[in-house]
Amino acid sequence: RAARVAALRGADYGEYLRLAARAKDARLTELLARTDAIVETLVGRVPAQRASVGGGAVADDVAPLSDSNADDCDPSLDPASAALLDTQRRYYRAVHAVRERVSQPSALTGGALRPYQLTGLRFLSSLVANRVNGILADDMGLGKTVQAIALVARAREAGACAGPHLILAPKAVLPNWGAEFARWAPGLDVVVYDGGAEERKALRAARLPRGGGQPSFDALITHYDLALRDTRHLKPVQWGLLIVDEGHRLKNADAALSRALRALTAAHRILLTGTPLQNSLHELWALLNFVLPKVFDSAASFDEWFGEPLGVPADAPAPGSAPDAAASLTDEEQLLVITRLHQVLRPFVLRRTKAEVEADLPPAATRVLRCGLSAWQAAWYKQLATTGGLHVAGGGRKHRGGLRNVAMQLRKACLHPHLFLPALDPPPYEPAVDELVRSSGKLALLDGLLAKLSATGHRVLLFSQMTRALDILSEFLVDRGHLHLRLDGGTKTDDRARLLEEFNAPSSPHFVFLLSTRAGGLGLNLQTADTVIMFDSDWNPAADAQAAARAHRIGQTRGVLVLVLVAAGTIEEAVLDRAASKRALDAKVIQAGLFNDDSTHRDRTRALKALLRGGGDGAGEGVAGPAAVNAALARGEGELAVFERIDADRAAAAAATGLPELLGEDEVPEFAHEAPPAEAGEGGQ
Repeated sequence: RAARVAALRGADYGEYLRLAARAKDARLTELLARTDAIVETLVGRVPAQRASVGGGAVADDVAPLSDSNADDCDPSLDPASAALLDTQRRYYRAVHAVRERVSQPSALTGGALRPYQLTGLRFLSSLVANRVNGILADDMGLGKTVQAIALVARAREAGACAGPHLILAPKAVLPNWGAEFARWAPGLDVVVYDGGAEERKALRAARLPRGGGQPSFDALITHYDLALRDTRHLKPVQWGLLIVDEGHRLKNADAALSRALRALTAAHRILLTGTPLQNSLHELWALLNFVLPKVFDSAASFDEWFGEPLGVPADAPAPGSAPDAAASLTDEEQLLVITRLHQVLRPFVLRRTKAEVEADLPPAATRVLRCGLSAWQAAWYKQLATTGGLHVAGGGRKHRGGLRNVAMQLRKACLHPHLFLPALDPPPYEPAVDELVRSSGKLALLDGLLAKLSATGHRVLLFSQMTRALDILSEFLVDRGHLHLRLDGGTKTDDRARLLEEFNAPSSPHFVFLLSTRAGGLGLNLQTADTVIMFDSDWNPAADAQAAARAHRIGQTRGVLVLVLVAAGTIEEAVLDRAASKRALDAKVIQAGLFNDDSTHRDRTRALKALLRGGGDGAGEGVAGPAAVNAALARGEGELAVFERIDADRAAAAAATGLPELLGEDEVPEFAHEAPPAEAGEGGQ
């Protein structure tokens, strides 16, 4: 058994089949036959997908581009195993029948493609040549944009897919797409379709011919909102390539954007995404269905094939009971299902990680730093956890809500109590000394981190999900004299490019770039920073990963340190654990992502209810001490010595004031200790 598992882990499917045949295991034989039937079904659907694109015949007897996971014919295989291996070979060959020699297009003059980027271009070109679609799912920061531009350049050069081509991306990254086209392929005629109604009307009058003719430009770049708003103007065009950046936005097949894009006429659909799997197998199916609707035509079948076998409860049957058809699979059987899923995806999905292809890229390390809560935070966290709301005497307003709302309020309490003040309208009070920093365990920890990072010549990207938290952080940075820039959802598109240029300038004085996780986690190249601090995290780890990739990408010359700040013993621990579970599942599937939406919601709800039942007990426990923080932060013995000196200086300054690092009970405003009315305990649970 160990040898069989090793063969699967080593992607040696032929060896696995040999070993499985010797084992004569009835369950394995049945599982192999069932998964083989799935692949046979998909082989039969490829011609229908190809026919939907049109064009000439594609030979079915040409060797595949490559098939590194399939062994050559081996006489040692028994007939049944040889047939199973042949099914996989024929499946890949059915997709990649036409082989072409692909080199860097002459129109791509901005530099030389890296070897793996050229491989990506070959993969995309093969999809086009074989009249199928697919997903480029490279790790974030590996240049998916450049590979897509190379495909557009090759399409014009080879004449395999006539333009014009349509590229859709988040609004925030349109300037980046325009700049990359100008840098890499300045000879291509590219239209950036954006702006107000009158500006777009002028663009259409100038570049989109009336009467249904084909435009003369090579590519049009626009964002999702305009694809929805101006669908009627885009529909008459016969697009060559439809390229969707951040393609995981199409994870809901019934969403308006997915329906609008399916209504466009395009010879080929290509998705670009660094996170093809975020939450569930159904979302992965939605992406596959968008690019290959004739092949992956049924969500129910896809889930039956791959979701159900891996979603069966792991409880073993009771001794002496009859065999259960729904009995959980063994580790080996689960690995076999995952291997077959990989084989199903491989002709259509290409994914490389930084570790695989960028040996010269300095590594990135992630460290979790747990901090305590101030007495003010602890008081409000406990009140929220026990009553589901906050009450402020003399303010006349209170926070109340259901479970989902309480979860958000608990997360706000972990960041800073000032986040509640505008809504609660408290009575006037005298702020404590240095209250902004000392009211928040996270801000107090951040204060020390930034002092040390500044002293050792590092530059920082500081992320938060909440705009109001960014306001507090900005106020803090100004108070401490840290020069910074800020980018959030309210930043104008034109200003984004200017802010990036200012921060990345060789002589930039800005130490911190303050960013919202959603607005700043996409399309920004900020390799001049080498430290990423997540002030708070998302339930979905992909959002945090995208944020960290702003610094850890091609062009980075220093090791990147990602610091995740967590309020110890609070709901943030549940967020952290859930994110870790999702990353582990993603590592299986897209490296399989198998879990369903129901269990995600159920597990999250269960975790929240457990936290509320605890009433906030344990919040603030398990905090990292100064030595642990310095060990996590230091990138060498020299830095460690600097950090210890800074700690000593800060301790001496604190001793001189006689104030503790965080607000104590006697410094908390009276209204924060006010007991809520008795009836408040009945709501929000």
